[in-house]
Amino acid sequence: MRTKREWNREAFFRWLDAARKNAVPPIPHDGALAELAGISHSTLSNWRNGKQRPTTDKLAAIADVLGVPARDLWVLAGLMEPDQVGLAEVPSPAHLPPEDEESIRMIMASDLPEDVKADLVGEIRRLQQQHVDERASFAQRLLAMARRVARPT
Repeated sequence: MRTKREWNREAFFRWLDAARKNAVPPIPHDGALAELAGISHSTLSNWRNGKQRPTTDKLAAIADVLGVPARDLWVLAGLMEPDQVGLAEVPSPAHLPPEDEESIRMIMASDLPEDVKADLVGEIRRLQQQHVDERASFAQRLLAMARRVARPT
């Protein structure tokens, strides 16, 4: 692993807060996120206040709770470079298209059992992430091709 790069704490927490609010059900605050991830609230608070940097294992626990790839959090926290984890760039907050957000609202408002709701929403998010990953992979292939073409012979 390369040396840790500087991290943009504000950008990291904007991303994390957006992911927390987009979770199903939404996670209302850092304390709830910490509890669900099995880490102490003071740890998350120390990250937010710049007293500590996140670690890969704690970020993986948070990613698991949020249903996002851990690699996104590792890159956002400056622990890894995007190319080390197969990304073309630093991830931006996961925003679902409006039609997916509407589908999730309809599912959550339905009288379906909670476990069925969670499965359906998880599938929507999985398919959206798959789409994002495919776009990133395509971008990486284009970049590699452009580099080969641009090399002097």
